Amino acid sequence: MNEDARTIVDIHRHSAWANRQILTVTEQLTPEQLRTPLGEGSFGDFLTTLVHMFDAQQSWFERASKGTSGPALDPDSLSRIADLREKWEALDSEMETYLSGLDNRSLSEKVHYRSHYGSEGLYSRRDMMLHQAFHSHQHRAELALTLSKLGHSPGELDFLDYIEFAASGK
Repeated sequence: MNEDARTIVDIHRHSAWANRQILTVTEQLTPEQLRTPLGEGSFGDFLTTLVHMFDAQQSWFERASKGTSGPALDPDSLSRIADLREKWEALDSEMETYLSGLDNRSLSEKVHYRSHYGSEGLYSRRDMMLHQAFHSHQHRAELALTLSKLGHSPGELDFLDYIEFAASGK
């Protein structure tokens, strides 16, 4: 794997790890807390925001790999964190395999896509994968702040914290 592809894979691995940290802490919330509005800039409550993050990741992955994305995910279709975690782990595994097989040429290739909303765009696979990762970073920060305020901090989610975790072999 070349250096550009390795960087994209590392960013994906960090994002997957940080998402798991958020999911683990979110499982401790009561049903009422899970549906607590997060405020401006979010997608409603914890559950809806998590489902949005998953849906966006899946959609951008499908756009980068297939040029289209399936229908928008109904937030109520994944009302249990355990179900969301299972689907997310499967998506992360599929993305890991796909991203590990890309080279510089494949990453730089522009892909025309159509979203499930009908909009169209043209971006490189690299930019699509970076966008979806940074999109998750934004929402994870919103969730982590609110979780911390509720007394359920997910801990440090920085890239170097992930590197230390990965090096520990846990």
